Formats: sequence, C-alpha cells, structure tokens
Amino acid sequence: MLAAALETDKKLPMETILRQLVYLGLLRREGPFLWPEDGKLDAEITRVVDVMLELMPVEVLYSIRREPPQLLTFFKYREEKLIQYDIYLVKETMEPVVSAMLEQAEPDRVNILLLEDLRQQELIPPDCNRVFAVSDNGKCRFYK
Repeated sequence: MLAAALETDKKLPMETILRQLVYLGLLRREGPFLWPEDGKLDAEITRVVDVMLELMPVEVLYSIRREPPQLLTFFKYREEKLIQYDIYLVKETMEPVVSAMLEQAEPDRVNILLLEDLRQQELIPPDCNRVFAVSDNGKCRFYK
C-alpha cells in the first residue's frame, strides 16, 4: 500500500509526495498537521498513487485526479521530454470499457493499466504506449 511505498529506500522527496496527496484531495494540510480529507483514504486512489510512486525516481510535476476507470493523470520528464501518464484501475469485467477508452487516447501518452489479475491483460489489445501493472502487497510489477 501507500505506506509500504513511502518506506522504500528510493529517497523520494517527502514534501513532493505530500504536496501531490494534498493536491489530489487525499490529504488536508494545515501547517505541520496532515489528515485524510474525509477521515478515510479511498482504497482505489491509494492503489493508483502507489503506482505513481513506483515510477518516481524523478519528481512528478503535476497530477490530476480523474473519474473511474481512469483515476489519475500525472506528468514527469523522461529523457528530457515531458510525458503524460494516465493510470487506469481495471476491475474485472471492465476490460471492454477500458479498451474502448484507450482507442480514443492520444498516442503520445503512456497508459498504465492497473489490473486486478494478470490474466486481464489478454482481454485488452496491446499497444506500444500501454503498460500493465499488478499490485501485490503494496509492490507493483510492470508488464509490457
């Protein structure tokens, strides 16, 4: 989960992570105090934030919370080019909907599909800008 990602040895700037969580509406911040905005963390958005944290050797510049199944968009530099990443949470039986959405996606974005089970990968057509992810005990594994 999110706590496991924060405890890694990646040396992520904690202030950057906290700013992103506040911006996403997951945390509220007043001075040195932090708490969940509504008293509880949304399990789905927490899973996609975990994926974003896995991809963060570099600071994320900007992020936007979306509506399901596309839950999060963020921007970061890769090889000196600003890249847009969209993270989709693909629940079982939602593969056709996500596939239809991806057909409309712009080609210069990276689409990360967080699957509940790796077998779902067979139900979504492959594409060079598509990355599949499976989360297990707070750790993400990525597949092309």
